[in-house]
Amino acid sequence: MELGPEDVWPRHPSQCWRETLDYAREHGWRLVPHSGHTFGTLKCESGSCEFKIFSTGRGAENVARQARKDIDKCVHSATTTSALAVVDDLLRKANAMVEAAEAMLAKQQAEDAALLLDEAGGLVEQLAAWDEFGRLVHEIETQSATIANALTGVGADPSTTVRQATETATAQVAEAKTELDNAPPLADVVKTRRIQCRELTRRIEDVRNSLNL
Repeated sequence: MELGPEDVWPRHPSQCWRETLDYAREHGWRLVPHSGHTFGTLKCESGSCEFKIFSTGRGAENVARQARKDIDKCVHSATTTSALAVVDDLLRKANAMVEAAEAMLAKQQAEDAALLLDEAGGLVEQLAAWDEFGRLVHEIETQSATIANALTGVGADPSTTVRQATETATAQVAEAKTELDNAPPLADVVKTRRIQCRELTRRIEDVRNSLNL
């Protein structure tokens, strides 16, 4: 017989395990009661994670504490799966906006350098200067394509500015962090996404520093 979070669970003789069982119920886990030395088996919402609980044994407090950590690592609930899908979409869009902003900066730098060469007049006629001018034109075209692809990929306005792109990305990263606050904190997939948030934040700050925003 499997007991859900809404059912009445048997009382474990150890206080530390009673607290862990309450913690498991709060997170939507289920209990399969056993008899004898094995108190029961805890299963997550999908049944992908499970572990046995014993009625007695040495180091019960440490084992119960580790069990709570295992619960915090589980990502198989419908709520967590949905939250991670939302986070991935937000980070994808934020990354695209940051890529667009970075490309806008690179394009502007290339345009400024090309203009200086062009204004130099005769210097462009020199072979080395002409090669550099050609390289800058190619850079401008490359960055323009990057901007267009990044903005189109997330349905953003083609006329989006650097400031608008960074503001949008900042809001998206903030929303992703909020979603992650509701996900299992010790899960590797959650930790990975938090690292992605930090990296995007760093890149956004680099863009802002370049513009003194």
